[in-house]
Amino acid sequence: MNILIATGSSGGHIYPALAFGDYFECRHPDAKILYIAGLRAKEKGFFSRVNPERVLYFRERGFSFFGIISCVCNLIKNYLRSYQIITREKPDVIIGFGSNVSLPVVFAGRCLAYPCVIHEQNVRFGKANMLLRLIGCRTALSFSPPRKSANDRVTGNIIRHTFVEEAERTGAEKKKGGPFRLLALGGSQGSRFINDLVLAYAGNRTDEEKESFAVTLITGHEDYERVSRTVETRGLQIALFSFTDEMPLLYKEADILLARAGAGVIAETLIFCLPAVYIPYPYAGQHQKANAYYAEAAGAAKVIIQNADALRTFTGWMQQIRQEPEQLLRMAESAKKIRIMDSCERFTGIIEDLMEERGKNG
Repeated sequence: MNILIATGSSGGHIYPALAFGDYFECRHPDAKILYIAGLRAKEKGFFSRVNPERVLYFRERGFSFFGIISCVCNLIKNYLRSYQIITREKPDVIIGFGSNVSLPVVFAGRCLAYPCVIHEQNVRFGKANMLLRLIGCRTALSFSPPRKSANDRVTGNIIRHTFVEEAERTGAEKKKGGPFRLLALGGSQGSRFINDLVLAYAGNRTDEEKESFAVTLITGHEDYERVSRTVETRGLQIALFSFTDEMPLLYKEADILLARAGAGVIAETLIFCLPAVYIPYPYAGQHQKANAYYAEAAGAAKVIIQNADALRTFTGWMQQIRQEPEQLLRMAESAKKIRIMDSCERFTGIIEDLMEERGKNG
């Protein structure tokens, strides 16, 4: 049982791929999974816990008008390499998790008549998945769309099983006792804008708010030292992390989240029924904005646009929440209505169905 998984270089593409890989191997101990990822993923250590013989890295070039020649040349090179890998490995199913790394891999698989599935993490399709969807790939969606094609299945974004298990134990109940807690983070890369907003917000709190209102900030590795020095110099009361593997515990202890609107963060927030304030990353397309407005439209989040008024808007909203705490309960209930707790099972069901169909067809 061979599975070929193509993903990118960012956590948004890689974490769902790894979560599925772990779950599938537990369900099928005889499975052999080969990952193909962007070269930058190697530098960031995303696959440090995977057998290095089971990970291949492709050089990638972003889609851009001015770099179109180098991008096309790189895609052709990666297509030819993918063709050779697929011919050698003979996978039962090929899975693409988005990015321009997955595009030539999945396209080569379609050319060789292999079953192919793509997983779209965001509300708005990325360029690679948009193209692959047009050539008939089975498509797994993280969010319920207004309209679906015959090949579309809503699976939810694939979350590590440890998160789901902790969320199931937590339920939608608010934690008992302790101060009101804000959890702030900027995604897998961190966010200087969110870090600075939290520093400014924490510095403006009254003495009463400091006693009854705790702040936890995950800065990202690159900005940790700068933020740490600022916290120490100004005597701010903030629990700081550069990165942590204890996200389920932090989600469980928080009353509200401040974050970017990456698909993974939104999926994790929803399964914990955690009310959220999202500040979408304004560059690299508009997919974060679409994600954030999806959660807001469902009643589970508040969206604040990144601009000079963001701190004032956030401060005013937090004051409103403190005066009307029942609003958080309504947001938590809204999150519970749209969360998907069995994303691994749903996506695995698609893969198993394709493998069964392939077996019947010889």
